[in-house]
Amino acid sequence: MRIYISTGLNKKIQTSKLLNKLRANKIKNIELSSGSYETNIFKKLKKIDRTNLLLHNYFPVPKNPFIINLASTSNKVFKRSFEHLKKAIKYSSKLKLKYFSFHAGFLVDPKVEDFGKTLPKQIINERSKILKLFIRRLNTLSKFAKKNDVMILVENNVLTKKNLSRFDKNPFLMTKLEECKKIMINTDENVRLLVDVAHLKVSSKTLNYDPVKYLKKLDKWIEAYHLSDNNGIADENKNLTSKSWFWKHLNKNAKYCTLELRDLSINNIHSQINLFRRKMNKKLN
Repeated sequence: MRIYISTGLNKKIQTSKLLNKLRANKIKNIELSSGSYETNIFKKLKKIDRTNLLLHNYFPVPKNPFIINLASTSNKVFKRSFEHLKKAIKYSSKLKLKYFSFHAGFLVDPKVEDFGKTLPKQIINERSKILKLFIRRLNTLSKFAKKNDVMILVENNVLTKKNLSRFDKNPFLMTKLEECKKIMINTDENVRLLVDVAHLKVSSKTLNYDPVKYLKKLDKWIEAYHLSDNNGIADENKNLTSKSWFWKHLNKNAKYCTLELRDLSINNIHSQINLFRRKMNKKLN
């Protein structure tokens, strides 16, 4: 299983500069995600070896920030989201990347300044209606991706107790096993799962279900993982430890995993990669 490092939590330097820094320190597999807007980013990428890159969700970062929501009932939000995802898929294809991954949709439209926090209460849309809408749009996007030889991976959302109590309902798609399974069954073979185990840890505690059962039941659709750890209350992007809950339950046949770390110091990244290799080698043996 190939190991990538995410740039998504980098707030200090431009993505292209971080990329060069990581490569200079023998960290070659990099998932480009979020960060700050950067002009001519793809011209810069074309100047480097792109063999071990991936694009994720909010990359290329738009000049004017917004929240991607493929399930939005707002025509404006949907069109902007859909065009962004198609652009990212086109770039993935031009860079000869096999995968492009992005987050599942929402039953509300969060503002940029609220995202990652307890959301302000809004009118929440009907779940069954939004689920059908999301599935239909996923299949449309999948056809586009297939023509570009790119597989799309959908990432499970994270639901905190604060957001659940704020809305009195679950405002996010793909936080539970049954919904993820329904989406996989009703989308074509070019749509697979990217399971964020940190999101799963929080959501399973919020909604009181077994995260191991989630992984086992969805195993055949899991193409990749996002890995980090947390306190089970919020998505903190803490380091993995030898006692992190998920080690025994990772599918060894998954194609890749990405470490989403808050601490992107070179020493920490190497340490975390080495821990992953030790744990996975032990699992395989």
